[in-house]
Amino acid sequence: MEKEDHLLEEQELIVGQAPHWTDQLLKAFPAFHHHNYRLFFAGQFTSLIGTWIQMVAVSWLVLTLTNSAFWVSVASALNDLPILLFALPAGVLADRIDKKQMIIVTQVLAMIVAFLFAAIIQANLTSLWLVLTLTFLIGACHAVEMPVRQTFVFDVVGRRDITSAVAVNVGMFNSARVIGPAIAGIIIALFSFPIAFFLNGVSFLAVLWALLKMKTKKFVPVKDHPHPFAQLKEGIRFSFEHPVIRTLLLVLGFNSLIPWAYNSIMPVVARQVYHVESLGYGILLSAAGFGALSAAIFVSGFSERLNVAKTIPAALFVCGLAIFILSYNENFFIGLFLLFIIGFCLLTQVSLINATIQKASPDYIRGRIMSVYSLMFLGVLPVGGILMGSLANIVGVAVAFRVFGLLTLIGGAYYVFTLQNRLKTVV
Repeated sequence: MEKEDHLLEEQELIVGQAPHWTDQLLKAFPAFHHHNYRLFFAGQFTSLIGTWIQMVAVSWLVLTLTNSAFWVSVASALNDLPILLFALPAGVLADRIDKKQMIIVTQVLAMIVAFLFAAIIQANLTSLWLVLTLTFLIGACHAVEMPVRQTFVFDVVGRRDITSAVAVNVGMFNSARVIGPAIAGIIIALFSFPIAFFLNGVSFLAVLWALLKMKTKKFVPVKDHPHPFAQLKEGIRFSFEHPVIRTLLLVLGFNSLIPWAYNSIMPVVARQVYHVESLGYGILLSAAGFGALSAAIFVSGFSERLNVAKTIPAALFVCGLAIFILSYNENFFIGLFLLFIIGFCLLTQVSLINATIQKASPDYIRGRIMSVYSLMFLGVLPVGGILMGSLANIVGVAVAFRVFGLLTLIGGAYYVFTLQNRLKTVV
């Protein structure tokens, strides 16, 4: 399999001939050995910066229109809700059709929606329901693309370097999470909302260019596929019958429901707790993103030494404690530090869970398993976000954070006493 993976590369960089700094980079991030992955990284990174600019713009626009924690959480939820509808069918498609072509189609559709968003706001046709509808549409594009992209990366780098690639992908996403919100805050403060959406539309051109430049193995369709519903059922059954995959999916679902929910009402935290506007909100998100980026470097650099079964509960406990302390904090700079810790802990878990599941998945069914992963990760996020937004509306932001911090600590304890033994063979 690894030999086949290397046949797909345009060229291999021989580490012994590389400059010293390149040599060190490749040792820390072996996924960059692959020329196709370097192209993929460049395109995706640019596009993700645009995506984060738009996400901040949507949240702040909804807060401006409604001044409501509930509606801000609904907008955040609608970005991820399509995962519940489309992730599993997309996983079936990922095992049946040309992945690269499918990613190109979804990126073009998302670009069109971004430009439409900018045009509607510029024409002063903005309404809450229109914003929510367009947010759902762009979320649908990402929902279809996500499981396909996950398996496409595996095809590009192979089993040997998938842990590095997953960590780098997380780092890429969260580097964009550092840069994008900061840019968005400046753009919204100095210019206007339409510029933010327009920049996101332009950013999709980078990923389209990268995909078209990549030379991958010619896709040969299999003629005798089982019925799609039979394949869908097989993917779900395999995911929840495999003891390691099932355990990791349960942890992932809990993380999405409870600790990740903090992110859904961060615009309200920025305005009501720290008394900052769009620029301060962008900086808060950037702090969490910087923590996640640090987690990606940590996981990629120490992937061979980390014990998955022990690292997950440690990250859960520290994350829960940070969320709980955050509920009492009103100092902006302490808040930045706590968000850094939360971002680090959550993304350490996500990186390890993603890579371990992909390694445990047979090639023929990996797309469907990763669609279940997407469902348990992003599909559950809207539920947790709406729960936290509703609770914050009733009892206040601070109490909502306190409750979710305690629930995260309880979840960590449950994992240690109930689930950890199922992962004893995973290191």
